[in-house]
Amino acid sequence: MYFYKVVKPLRMSHGRNILFNIENLYDLLFLKKELFKE
Repeated sequence: MYFYKVVKPLRMSHGRNILFNIENLYDLLFLKKELFKE
């Protein structure tokens, strides 16, 4: 899950950012797809 490990620190550094929050939504969708694969 390298993607999550890279994104998590970025969340902390960016704080509240509308565009970044949108990216977080895509991140969550990506994680859900990964979970459903297994």
